[in-house]
Amino acid sequence: RVYPTGYNINDNNYFKLRDLAAALKGLDSEFAVTWNAAQQRIDLTSKTAYTPVGGEQAALPAGNKAASLTNASVYLDGKPLSLTAYSIGGNNYFKLRDLGDALGFGVDWNADTMTMILTVK
Repeated sequence: RVYPTGYNINDNNYFKLRDLAAALKGLDSEFAVTWNAAQQRIDLTSKTAYTPVGGEQAALPAGNKAASLTNASVYLDGKPLSLTAYSIGGNNYFKLRDLGDALGFGVDWNADTMTMILTVK
């Protein structure tokens, strides 16, 4: 089990890419995250082990935080993705279902246990 922290915005769950990459490391849907300074974008590489940089799975600060839509450019295997993201406290948080569609994992909700279930497709 993994307990990543995220935000709920308009009934959707948002998480940091690096937190999800760390959680999926070693699974079929694993992906690497790098900052492409030359292109000023986030590059994701599928089927590649994630290399931690520190701060993954860190607890969120208490209380409500200001969130603003961001146009962070994200590419998967060299192709642009269209993802919904918010900037919160200097980090970008991405919609979990968008990431699942792009990276090949399913997202389910268990109302009885109030947990999200990520399923490798």
